[in-house]
Amino acid sequence: MFTPQQLAVVSFCADECVRQRTGPEAVAWMVNAYQYANSVLRPLLAQGGKLEEEHILTLAAMIEPEANRNGFRICDVRFKGETVLDDVVLDNQQLIPNQINGLLRVQDTATPAEFYQEYEEIHPCKDGNGREGAILFNLLGGTLDNPVVPPHFHRGRANYRSSFGEVES
Repeated sequence: MFTPQQLAVVSFCADECVRQRTGPEAVAWMVNAYQYANSVLRPLLAQGGKLEEEHILTLAAMIEPEANRNGFRICDVRFKGETVLDDVVLDNQQLIPNQINGLLRVQDTATPAEFYQEYEEIHPCKDGNGREGAILFNLLGGTLDNPVVPPHFHRGRANYRSSFGEVES
């Protein structure tokens, strides 16, 4: 019925949704987004094409159809720390299109882990950033057929500053 490869992808998506504390419906959404990455984005990259903003937005809308239906987030986002003093507020919403385009410009020189970390630091969507980042990590790393969990990094920058140079305008 399912190939071992298909089961590995569904299992990966289910595990990622558990890590992100989302419900069962989110697993189906992530599997659909994963299929889009596999059937559309992987061939695009294999033919020398590049990821573009529209691809990021398409994945985001597939992963969280309601929350991300209007594109990039237009609100602050807060990451809970151990105490309120450790909370990080990311208020880069007006810069997100420029930040994403800056990240996309370095997609050929960034490692999958660097791209993933930058994507997560930008945190462009209202919801589903971790799930989308995991798909992008595996797409760029060539591991879509046998997905791996992206590396953990310490989120500590309240104000985004790209490791690849200034991308804000």
